[in-house]
Amino acid sequence: MELYIGIDDHSSTCSYAVMDAQGRLLQESTVETSLEALRGVLSVLRGRRYVAVENGTRAEWLYHGLRGYCEDLLVANLVGLGKYRRNKSDRLDARELADLRRLGVLRGIYHHREEDLRALKQAVRVYEQLSGDVARCKNRIKAVYRSLGIGCPGEQVYQKSRRQRWLKKLKPAGHRRRAERLLEELDLLRPLKQASQKEMIQAARKRKKEYAILRSVEGIGPVRAAQLLGHIGNPARIHNKRALWRMSGLAVVSRSSSDYTVVNARTGELAPRRRVQTRGLNPDCNRRLKAIFKSAALTAIQRGHVFKAHYERRVEQGMREAMARLTIARKLSAAAWACWKKGEPFNPDRLRTFPG
Repeated sequence: MELYIGIDDHSSTCSYAVMDAQGRLLQESTVETSLEALRGVLSVLRGRRYVAVENGTRAEWLYHGLRGYCEDLLVANLVGLGKYRRNKSDRLDARELADLRRLGVLRGIYHHREEDLRALKQAVRVYEQLSGDVARCKNRIKAVYRSLGIGCPGEQVYQKSRRQRWLKKLKPAGHRRRAERLLEELDLLRPLKQASQKEMIQAARKRKKEYAILRSVEGIGPVRAAQLLGHIGNPARIHNKRALWRMSGLAVVSRSSSDYTVVNARTGELAPRRRVQTRGLNPDCNRRLKAIFKSAALTAIQRGHVFKAHYERRVEQGMREAMARLTIARKLSAAAWACWKKGEPFNPDRLRTFPG
């Protein structure tokens, strides 16, 4: 007997619902948010258990704590599915998860199983969060100067040797004090970011072969190689390059409407209308991966040789620079994924086999 279990988790309680293959509700209740309580629920159920939990703060904890107590546990990505009911409660959310799991329409989110990859993923998260904090702090410092009409291009405003000269330009005492506090925060964040970067790269180097393969691709340095290892983990889970592009937000999507017009109402003859398509990139993606590949493409264009030649050729053919950079990002990501999956270092002579 196949059982489909939906778990709606919260900080103190979890609501669950159990359905059979015909959609009949067999059991539902609320238990404490603990692995012991949830394992007890799954252990007493007789049949093949297929569990769904919504992606969130506790999703990874639930995945690793419960996957040994069921046939399959899926961390569901509900983005784009919408809601097919108006009422909302913990009990109804659990029912909906169980029903969607039964219908097979849920998309799962991958979680690393290897302990070293899980540790690397956390190291990558720390580095990316601290990088964001440093960038946010810098933006706030420049905002203080801009609020008084003082231009501050470049990095001079952050440098300790020129800091007092810039602070003297802030005549109001309140603005100057605010800038001083933000600069103190920046001085504290920078060493933390550098230390987290070092720890992240050390964790990535434990996977020597994969790390070396990613480093062999133009535009991918130690930091980006470590980030890719942390975010993707296993390249075999990605079926093809188009799946990688969808995951990293580099997939081109097109939309059209009213594609046909009636030519003869009596006979019902139709003719295709000139199709006007709205094109863009898919919004549902891993934004960190998108930033990694686009920045790697920019580095390869500016400092590399192989991808730079491809970029210049595209621009000479009349392609807009922004589209040419996107094409290089798609080509670079496909090349990195293919080399990683095959276990071979990057070979520029084979670049034509990784079209963008």
